[in-house]
Parts: sequence; C-alpha cells; structure tokens
Amino acid sequence: MTTPVTKISYQELSYIDFSSSKTKKQKLDAQINGSTPVTPSPTIKRDNKSTSYKPSESQISKFYTCTNNTNTKPAILSLIPPFNEKYIPKLSKLSLPEPMTKIYSH
Repeated sequence: MTTPVTKISYQELSYIDFSSSKTKKQKLDAQINGSTPVTPSPTIKRDNKSTSYKPSESQISKFYTCTNNTNTKPAILSLIPPFNEKYIPKLSKLSLPEPMTKIYSH
C-alpha cells in the first residue's frame, strides 16, 4: 500500500521546463553521447521590483458588467451580488403529491 503524500513542493513557473518528453530525451541522449555540452535551461530574468497591479473599483465593475453582457454564464458572476440573480435556481413547477409525513400524524 502506498503512503499518503503529506507535502508537495512547487517550483516557480519560470523554472519549470515545459519542453516535450521527446525533446528532453533527445537532449539527454546527446549529453550522454558527448555531442553537446551540458547547458542549463534558459530562465527568465526578473527584476526584484514589485510589479503588482491592482485594478480600481470602476475597472472591476466594468469587467463584471462586460462579462455579464456576454451570452455565457461565467462562474465568477455567481459570487458577485448584483450579478448572481440569474444563478439562483428556479423552482421546478412539477405537480407532485403531498409528502406522506403530512398525511399521517402521530
């Protein structure tokens, strides 16, 4: 029986090699045969400056409005109060008999 995984370590996206397994095998075979020198995968150089961007309230509101005006029902709008009204399920209009618990009383 396998043991459960308790911790998963993640790498930053810029350090993950997304090349295909075929390409990786070709590179490994070339390194083993000595035909190409071992070179590290290229990495993206980043500044240490914070480049985070926070949209304004009007930009967020405009995004939600534009998203709401599409012909689709994006799931994110089900969480936003003015736009989530169309996500509330409608009651089915089935003509069902009364529940048995209402007929019999103890």
